Amino acid sequence: MNAKALLDSLRSAGCELRVDGDRLLVRGDGLNDDLRSEIRRNKPELLALVAAESVLELARRLGFPRFELLRDNWTPSDEDGWKDFVRTAEPEDVRLAGEILRSRLVEAEHVPTSEELRGDRAGGRRLLHALWLAGYEIKLEPSENAVGYALIPVGTSHEGTNFPKLYAMFERYHDAAVQLLVETCQRLRIQPQKWHIEALKLWQRLTAEEPVAKTAPSVRRKSLR
Repeated sequence: MNAKALLDSLRSAGCELRVDGDRLLVRGDGLNDDLRSEIRRNKPELLALVAAESVLELARRLGFPRFELLRDNWTPSDEDGWKDFVRTAEPEDVRLAGEILRSRLVEAEHVPTSEELRGDRAGGRRLLHALWLAGYEIKLEPSENAVGYALIPVGTSHEGTNFPKLYAMFERYHDAAVQLLVETCQRLRIQPQKWHIEALKLWQRLTAEEPVAKTAPSVRRKSLR
């Protein structure tokens, strides 16, 4: 069963699917052992399908002007803009936006499907998304190469990752991808070698709920009765 057919089967069985970072949450009384087995077998593709649907659903609810803010700031370089979004959007939209950010799929549905190469910067962005979709986190380490840093994929890839294609993209677009991340680090005023730590903290902070103000402890009074 392919991922699209599996998604249809799960929804026909009354199951609810949600992306949480690199996890796929599936709930519903119709979930059985056969479906669980298929989910494990198709997890990377299923994860991408559900995440892309989440992006489109958010676009529909927000309207495209606000969605373009979310999409175009695929790395949160405009902190004021993100805080404005978090402050003014509906709680469900904030939750959904945070879900998308955590899974690094803000532009998943905009990644070119054509094999045609569309410029180095676009290729660098495609490489970053391909690595994230494959299950990797990304570190930048100082290097003597032309761009000053090397891009290091960290973690374990999802089953079914197309390594020859990923390797070809890495060879061609490594420097462009590094340059994109370095520029982002400069805007965010973080050290490039701390990208993998600070970017996650920033995403979490921008999508966090406002803290509830502490109230003074109540004083227990004796009843007059």
